[in-house]
Amino acid sequence: MIKKLLIIPLLFFMYAFSPAQLMMHNDGEVPGGGGPAATIEIEDSGYSDENTTDTTNEVSGITVGATSNNLLVAVVMWDNDNEESITSVVWDAAGNNESFTEIATGYENNDDAAVHMFYLINPTAAADKIVTTTWDGDLPFGSSVMVFLLSGVAQADPVRDYDGGNATLADTLTASLTGLNSGDFIVAGSAIEGNKTADWTGSSFSTTESSEENDAYGSYSTAYGLSTGSTASAVVLWSGAVNHIAIMAAGFKPS
Repeated sequence: MIKKLLIIPLLFFMYAFSPAQLMMHNDGEVPGGGGPAATIEIEDSGYSDENTTDTTNEVSGITVGATSNNLLVAVVMWDNDNEESITSVVWDAAGNNESFTEIATGYENNDDAAVHMFYLINPTAAADKIVTTTWDGDLPFGSSVMVFLLSGVAQADPVRDYDGGNATLADTLTASLTGLNSGDFIVAGSAIEGNKTADWTGSSFSTTESSEENDAYGSYSTAYGLSTGSTASAVVLWSGAVNHIAIMAAGFKPS
């Protein structure tokens, strides 16, 4: 009888402190093991270019369904000619009215190029709704906003890393991410003063361009892809130097 009582706790100890259990990271990965527990997928996306003078930009037609571990990501790009600031980014303002969280404080160049990025963890499910971005003043040269609905994203502290910067009289700019895991989802955005076509092919991750808007005042572009290693560079380039440019990129963890 005594032997049987000793065996049960011994078996529990062996399981609870097996090598796999001891090596488990907070993000649900086992070093040298099978990688992330989930694959991040794009469930929906939308884009809005607002060329009129206004204080808001609305990306409509976004549907959050029954997928798990959802995350909304908004990339906001504009020519901040009057040094306008974003006051809010909201999911379904007329209904659920849920506010996004900004990643850091964005990246700007003078008063001619700005890129900021926001996310919302586990948005309430709703069909054909709007993501609304609001500024503290009119935007004389408009704005562009790209929204992604991602599934399979870590719900606690979803951002692995972010980076950005600005340049003047340049024809390329890079944002560098570190500490990534293979399978992290990368989103990047750029704002360029003047009518230029952005090119993301120099990036070190497999990029897909998701939006491009060019007008007389500015060019706004976003790209996305999955990381293949511990570092990634989001590189935007174009033909001919421009006065002002800003870039931002972020890597998101799988659940």
